[in-house]
Amino acid sequence: MDGKGRVVLPSKYRDDFRGGAFLVSKGRYLAVYTPDNWKAYCDLLEERCLAGQVDRAWVGEVYAWTSEVLPDAQGRIVVNPVLREAVSLATALRIKGHGNHLGIYARDDAPAEPGLPSMTDMAAYLSKMGL
Repeated sequence: MDGKGRVVLPSKYRDDFRGGAFLVSKGRYLAVYTPDNWKAYCDLLEERCLAGQVDRAWVGEVYAWTSEVLPDAQGRIVVNPVLREAVSLATALRIKGHGNHLGIYARDDAPAEPGLPSMTDMAAYLSKMGL
């Protein structure tokens, strides 16, 4: 990540994100979704909420920890400071695929510490439910 908070997407994924991307905290990393995959995720999240499997407040928190971005001509996206801090991102990063999204991790990927935002617990719970 450069000093302006920009992250270069891997070249093999750039075409997928030309139309934009959604960044969301997943507790220990940032997920980068294409618009279509983000819509599918949100549809499933809302479905689970309506079925009483996910608390409405949690749905609101997921949306609050989300940022829409548009890659520039060099394939860079800007990670806002709130999301950077939420997952402790610095300049050294690791990016890996997760099926329906990319994950941006701090290079050291230190173990979770007590006192992290409750989004960590929510992300783990939602992950167990396939979200």
